[in-house]
Amino acid sequence: MLQQKRLKNLSKLQFFFTLGVLTIFAVSVLNMASRMLIANFIEVGKNNSEFVYRFLEQEMIKDYEYGNVIIENDFVRKYVDMPDEMVITFYANYYLQEVSDEVEDIESMAIISYNQPDEYLSSDGSKHIILQDKTYFESHEYYISPFNTDNSEDTIYYVQMPIRMNDTIKGIVSLEVSYHEFEKRFINENQYHETGAFQIAGMNGNVLLMSCETLPVTYDSDILLNAIREKGGIARIDNQYYYANIRSFHSQDLIFIYSQGKTELFEIRSRILLQIVFAYLGVIIVYTILHFLSGVYYSHRILEDTKIVLEETVEAKTKVLKRQIRLDSLTQIYNHAFLVELLDEVLLSDREVTVMMLDIDYFKQINDNYGHPVGDQVLKEISHLLLDSIRTEDSVGRYGGEEFMIILRDTDLEVGYRVAERIRKDINAKAFSENEIKATMSIGLAQATNETSLELIKKADRKLYESKNNGRNLTTK
Repeated sequence: MLQQKRLKNLSKLQFFFTLGVLTIFAVSVLNMASRMLIANFIEVGKNNSEFVYRFLEQEMIKDYEYGNVIIENDFVRKYVDMPDEMVITFYANYYLQEVSDEVEDIESMAIISYNQPDEYLSSDGSKHIILQDKTYFESHEYYISPFNTDNSEDTIYYVQMPIRMNDTIKGIVSLEVSYHEFEKRFINENQYHETGAFQIAGMNGNVLLMSCETLPVTYDSDILLNAIREKGGIARIDNQYYYANIRSFHSQDLIFIYSQGKTELFEIRSRILLQIVFAYLGVIIVYTILHFLSGVYYSHRILEDTKIVLEETVEAKTKVLKRQIRLDSLTQIYNHAFLVELLDEVLLSDREVTVMMLDIDYFKQINDNYGHPVGDQVLKEISHLLLDSIRTEDSVGRYGGEEFMIILRDTDLEVGYRVAERIRKDINAKAFSENEIKATMSIGLAQATNETSLELIKKADRKLYESKNNGRNLTTK
């Protein structure tokens, strides 16, 4: 009764301890949930930035490829060489119009001949902002202008590529690229939750591309740059959280901005907290019910558990005793008594059985020269070698002293002889113990006909002594 009372008191102590731990967990989960949500917010911002940046690069490569196609056109090349030829000018201009109609992202295309730099062909008649430094193209394949906005506030930039003829730069192709379609496909249509948004701004804070027109079109760049440098890219402006990072796009640094409303961000946290509170209450209720029910059956459970422990203890000790009875204490392979018992069972199966008797030659000299501990080590190592040399269905044991016995199941005398020879040669080739002792073994073989186990052992033992008498290190069958 005293023990049962103590156990009940311990159970109550465990209950209140668990209740206290759960309470601490519920209190601390607010900060943990906040950190998790901020970390997730940053991860989403990084992923969105990488997604948009990757497609921005792909769009630039596509524009560069359009420029290459225009450069290779015959009329374009003839125009930059002979801009005064009216027929050539007509066909070059017609080609520009045709390409411009097919490519929706390119707002305007122009061909400028250095033979006549003040007058150039434009697909829509608009004026292009031309790179004036002609020497730039001596070391560059193309020029990418910084992002800018046109009169309609659409974000544009220029891709300009040199037209070379006989290693001489004759003119350039200028593409005025509009990012209205890019903004629509890869920014507007992306999913940013209910209040989330994505923007790309210049280092001056002016927004170039955006997914939501209700957001600011300019930012205090100092706030964003300070957030990037000191706060891991996180900034809070009014009721909006921002994640910003700087990406370099062809020598122009751009600020990629992901934002989400404070209400939505912490609404998710509130939902998580509510779920945790319900789970917390559920654990308490279940624990209380189980604690109540366990009191009713406590005595019975103690008796059952004690009985199980005793049975398991007896079973474990029985297994240990059985193992000790079967195994030789030194070599940990089967002992003499169990080998004879095992052979009796095998002979009852009416299958082919071959018994191998093995004896270490001149083992007494090993004991005399190196001592009995070294001799014991040699016995252990030879036992392991014999165990590794037979199949799982075969059996090996120490018959006595330096003599061993192997039972080969489903094996005739000829096959048994080959196994014995392999074992004998393996022992010849190996050096045993730290003293590198060389040893040999004499082996005798006998196949069962209608003998008892002891008769079969004696039969194999006689063959063993024949090997001994004929000079040792032999196998006799």
